[in-house]
Amino acid sequence: MAAHSACDFGGGKAEKLALAKYRQVIWQGRVMKTQFTNEELRHQGRCPLTPEEIGLLLKALGFNNDTRLYLASHKYAYRHLHFSFTWQYAQCNGMYG
Repeated sequence: MAAHSACDFGGGKAEKLALAKYRQVIWQGRVMKTQFTNEELRHQGRCPLTPEEIGLLLKALGFNNDTRLYLASHKYAYRHLHFSFTWQYAQCNGMYG
């Protein structure tokens, strides 16, 4: 999902390069540059939520820390945000592929 959007997810230079390379293969030159900045895309709600944002959303919807959650993600994506998410929800089981 993240690779198919034109959004930046705060993973640093290595993640930006990996996503750019993947997007070039997927989009095959059809979309070389987006007309919107990352901030504009996020503000318009066009970016997938980060694990931290999902945790805040679940809290707002009334889910408590005892709720059992399953999180599937690539093992290196959002590492610093996964910690925040699993800290909020101790019953979170991760599956990384």
